[in-house]
Amino acid sequence: GDLFCDAALVRAGADVNINCEPPSLWPDPCPDNLMMAKNVSNRLVYLIVAAGFDLTHHPLPSQVGSNELKVDSEIDEWLKYMKFNPRRLTDLCRLKIRSQMGNRALQVIPSLQIPQSLKQFLLYRDIVTEKYTKPRT
Repeated sequence: GDLFCDAALVRAGADVNINCEPPSLWPDPCPDNLMMAKNVSNRLVYLIVAAGFDLTHHPLPSQVGSNELKVDSEIDEWLKYMKFNPRRLTDLCRLKIRSQMGNRALQVIPSLQIPQSLKQFLLYRDIVTEKYTKPRT
């Protein structure tokens, strides 16, 4: 995967839990969104968790074979913390606001009469900064 393409999908409202619960789009075993994110970037892991990835049924690295996940103690410790502790109020508010906007979040957020820093927060740009270069014609 590509970090910025994946991040754009999450910002656009892609369901980060789409393969986590039955009925799944994939036959068993379904792709593990968190493992795939870890193979791309730690920032993508932070992004999908912030976007509401359900860690409840996700095994911790110590519960999984060593060859199934990249060994990265910092991110694994953070995931363990996130699994067993409540999310920050700001993160819960971001999830609720975006869920109320539904698929229109990308269109609505830029037009809101709020500070630019809040718009960036609602667009998850505090986690992954999008690098965009205008294509040459």
